[in-house]
Amino acid sequence: MSRVRAIILLTLFYLGLTANLGLANILAGLLIAAGVSYLVPIQHQRLLIRQLPIALWGLLRYALILVIDLIKSGFQVALILVKPGLSIKPGIIAFEMGHESEINAALDAHAITLTPGELVVEMTPDCVDYTHFLDVTRSTEALLEARTMRKDLLDKIFPDVSADTPDKGTEHKHV
Repeated sequence: MSRVRAIILLTLFYLGLTANLGLANILAGLLIAAGVSYLVPIQHQRLLIRQLPIALWGLLRYALILVIDLIKSGFQVALILVKPGLSIKPGIIAFEMGHESEINAALDAHAITLTPGELVVEMTPDCVDYTHFLDVTRSTEALLEARTMRKDLLDKIFPDVSADTPDKGTEHKHV
């Protein structure tokens, strides 16, 4: 029953995005939704009503912080392009992610990869990710602070997946 619900919700979302209620588009939406629902495992995670305001507030803050990071990093990369003589030190830093759930780890890696000048190169099964930075001279403490903030917000957005787990997001090493 949950897969049928997922197909219906995904189809409605697709139709809302395309704003086309033609029969061919509805059938395309159903096919896409069915394909997605079979490719992506459905997690049976319940969000309690009392957790909803905290999750929505976390989502709003997460989105706002992501947009601010995108803008700041975009300006930093643009400055590097405009002033080619600017000294930069590219490199890879390994971080222990500290996420117990795959969705939180994937969203964290996605946020990093979206940011200009940063790219997650590899995520290992033991929760270490290797991130390439265009300029690693930024303070490692600042990178860890941003990482911890994203982890805390993702834990608020998806509270059940990380409850009662220790914080492992403090270890890192330069590669």
